[in-house]
Amino acid sequence: MNLSSRIEAFENLGFAIETSLTNIENGKYSAKDSYNVDVEHYLVQATLENSWFIPLFVKTALSQIVQILHRNTLIAWLSEYDLDLLNREAPKTVSIIMAGNLPLVGFHDLIAVLISGHQAQVKLSQKDSQLPRMVIELLLAIEPRFAKYIEPVDEKVVGFDAVIATGSNNTCRYFEYYFKNVPSIIRGHKNSPAIIMGNESESRFKALADDLFLYFGMGCRSVSKMYLPFGFSPEKLFPYFENYHSILYQHHKYMNNYLYQKSIMMVNKTPFLDNGFMMMTKNEQIASPISVIHYQYYSSMADLIEEIKQNEASIQCVVTDNDFIANSVKFGESQKPTLLDYADGIDVIDFLLSLK
Repeated sequence: MNLSSRIEAFENLGFAIETSLTNIENGKYSAKDSYNVDVEHYLVQATLENSWFIPLFVKTALSQIVQILHRNTLIAWLSEYDLDLLNREAPKTVSIIMAGNLPLVGFHDLIAVLISGHQAQVKLSQKDSQLPRMVIELLLAIEPRFAKYIEPVDEKVVGFDAVIATGSNNTCRYFEYYFKNVPSIIRGHKNSPAIIMGNESESRFKALADDLFLYFGMGCRSVSKMYLPFGFSPEKLFPYFENYHSILYQHHKYMNNYLYQKSIMMVNKTPFLDNGFMMMTKNEQIASPISVIHYQYYSSMADLIEEIKQNEASIQCVVTDNDFIANSVKFGESQKPTLLDYADGIDVIDFLLSLK
């Protein structure tokens, strides 16, 4: 398969997913919309497999994937690289060990491996096996030649030339030892802070809510901490978060976390602010538990930039409308990464082309 064929296949994958989501929402879905692959069944199974994958968040994740599968978007992404290398038929077997904290969180690695002409050995997460299987089945229906390039595995991965593995920080220590003799990208968990200037509009604060609560705040790009200017009251933000009240309040696992964290802070006499479905507490740590957002005041932008630089190893992205922060994303955009927004800042396509 040449590069043009691969691009066309992923473009058609986007069309199939988009058409299916639209027709499911309108009650007019048929498997014929998606090459006789029962997308609706997979979506139901995904929510049963992982109760954190509520239908709204699954649809949101798939809709974001559709946005990056437009032909012009794919071509613009790949134009950054050596097209001769991308076209060259010299496939290696790349084992992709997927995480399962967000719906289809491993999709970027999958498309990168396949679009670069390599063979993908896909180790599925037990928390997210249905959605990757759906995508793989769709790809094979769209372009049967992908059959020799995709191998889903449930057991131990063997016979690979390189590895892209994502997991918890503890798991990554195992990955680094186990895969020490092969080319690899190993990713652990990171967190993302947001910087509030204090003069943002109401619409911008409402957009920030997506960065905080989409996917229950379980992603590396989810905001877990906010830096606030002195004199800014955190409680001022609560009204802008109300759109998520019913979503979070009705989810029993999320609320169990909320009640547990609340009881811990009460026992420890830790001061906190509470709006009934999330809490904010003053804490210098960037990472925070589910349902809790840390906040910290900053005195000067220069000091804040220096602090972020010192913690960059544990930061995935910085969310702010301040244009002076390098490599930041705007409010409401943290869960909408582009194809060039590589996790941990590691260019996966460069890595894959180096294998050729």
